[in-house]
Amino acid sequence: MSFKLRLHVMVAGCMALAVVQASAQTSSTLPPGAMATVNGVVLPAKRLDQLVQINGSQGRQDTAQLRAALKAELIARQLLLQEAQRRGIANSADAEAALAQARESVLIDFLIQDEISKKPVTDAEVKAEYERQLAGLADAQQYQLRQAVFATEAQAKAAIASVRTGTSLAKLAKENSTDASRDKEGLLDWLLPSQIVPAVSNVIVNLDKGAMTAAPIRVGDVWHVLRVEDKRKFVPPSLEQAQQGIRVELLQKRRIDLLNDLARKAKIDQ
Repeated sequence: MSFKLRLHVMVAGCMALAVVQASAQTSSTLPPGAMATVNGVVLPAKRLDQLVQINGSQGRQDTAQLRAALKAELIARQLLLQEAQRRGIANSADAEAALAQARESVLIDFLIQDEISKKPVTDAEVKAEYERQLAGLADAQQYQLRQAVFATEAQAKAAIASVRTGTSLAKLAKENSTDASRDKEGLLDWLLPSQIVPAVSNVIVNLDKGAMTAAPIRVGDVWHVLRVEDKRKFVPPSLEQAQQGIRVELLQKRRIDLLNDLARKAKIDQ
């Protein structure tokens, strides 16, 4: 993930805001186009506007609070940058290698932006992709599953035997499961089969409501015991609800298409 995508309001941003607010002085004589100066170094307001726009593309509202947090983060980064320069850290071999890698990432980001600006995702494309996905889900069902996950097959088999003699799978999940879902007694959100790993979905679609897997299912290095808590017909989101996610998918496809095109034209020896 690029620097641009990482730089948004998080805990670090809140910390930066508190530090900067504690030490900042209000000035009415900032240079034109500046949002702040740090030890005489001008921080352009344009940079803040760019970050607000990036955060907006990720669904965050342009608010005074967001701008204040982003501004504080930029000031904090400039303070840290100046100290790094004072200590000569930029001259170290590790820093030079990291800077070279960061430069590559920035250039790639700009390349992707340039490609997307030349081939923007249109509303018509979003609507067509929505309808394509919708057609494939006409008779789809969603499943609400409860699971307990174990490190060994023997533990999973013992859990199945225990459930068959009356122990609650929810109790076993809460007390013994290695998965984070134990905090909800193993209960998972509603899922489509396509959202479940094939090893599990191939079994689940053949189970009735209330039925449990007859044997543990291995996924990676762990073993799953699952029960179908409920089933329901999938109610798709509206175009308005789905369009942002679809737009992200299509933007990712633009990137993949560009990469595939470059790879076809390139001479790559390995």
